[in-house]
Amino acid sequence: MPLRLDYSGLKIDGQRAMERICSFVASNVRARRARGVTMVCRFETSSFVLASTLVQALGADRVLCLADAGGPGFPAIMQFRDRLGFGLEVVEADELVEVFEASTKSSPNKGQERRPVLRRRLLTVAAQSLAESSNLLVAVDVNRTELLIGAFDQRITSSCDLLPLAGLFRTQVDQVASVLDFESYGLTSSLTDGTSSRAGLGYPTLDLVLWGVVDQGMDRGKVASLLDIPAVAVNHVYHLHLLSESRRNFPPFPML
Repeated sequence: MPLRLDYSGLKIDGQRAMERICSFVASNVRARRARGVTMVCRFETSSFVLASTLVQALGADRVLCLADAGGPGFPAIMQFRDRLGFGLEVVEADELVEVFEASTKSSPNKGQERRPVLRRRLLTVAAQSLAESSNLLVAVDVNRTELLIGAFDQRITSSCDLLPLAGLFRTQVDQVASVLDFESYGLTSSLTDGTSSRAGLGYPTLDLVLWGVVDQGMDRGKVASLLDIPAVAVNHVYHLHLLSESRRNFPPFPML
């Protein structure tokens, strides 16, 4: 059990981590005799890291990304594609949502807050369709922080083939990104996001709590004391972890 609980516990060699993920991806594609990998490319650091890793592992000609033409940062995604050279299918996610709502007779004004989730699900369905027709595997950019507290869409994770970043905490994904030079695309590393808001803690504190309590088996009260945060915050994160246990039935991912 560590005597200290600080950011040094989450430090990794970004380049070495990327190499291990590349090896994982290449071996899985080879074992399953797939032509390559497809994914949904979003304007987020984890998505850009995943796309970069896939290209390094397989070559640009064996990576096919989907992007939402109406989504955030679409021009930056196009610039990113031009730099890496991977294949890109551009879709209109809002049109997919409208077709879905029409087919299910859902009200367009009902559950507007669910639209981002629905857009991502339908984009993943489109990626799965491409994968089936082209003998590709589907990869999703979920990280370890999201997995440990249940901040993921089970319909997406359960229907994909690979979770290459699932062995990395969110702050470790940022460390891999630091060696890939994404600054020109306008991506920024925020101390908060939807996952951290759900847990009630920012980064890297949330990752340190999970690393200490879940990975190192430390006493929750001790973790709260070392990080100088309320014990109720640590207990809340641990509660989220326990609640999501039954949902953590994932496809392969590398432990880093």
